[in-house]
Formats: sequence, structure tokens, C-alpha cells
Amino acid sequence: MYRKAQEQETAPEKFQLPCEEKLALDNPWVIMTKMIPWSEFESEYAVIVKKEELELVVYH
Repeated sequence: MYRKAQEQETAPEKFQLPCEEKLALDNPWVIMTKMIPWSEFESEYAVIVKKEELELVVYH
């Protein structure tokens, strides 16, 4: 069953790596993550997963 997480993901600048290192804010992956509308994708993903769960119930 899919459930949307209530808490926000950790912002790249607050993300802690082992040995108390931090992500480099000029890293291309960190820059790209700020450009992606994650909540929009999450909403679309939720619809797909819910449809698949319903199909599993109906067809199995």
C-alpha cells in the first residue's frame, strides 16, 4: 500500500554523509534535485500506484 510521507525530504545542504561530511552544493546532482518538481512527480506516482493496487485486488 502506498502512503505519502508526511515529512519533508532532507535538503541537500542539511544532508549529513558519514564522517560528518556534507554534500557539495556545486555538485551537478545536487543542483538538479533543486530543479525537479518532486511533489508534482509524487502526485503522479501516487495515482499510478493506487491504480495498480486496485488492479491487483480486482484481478487476483
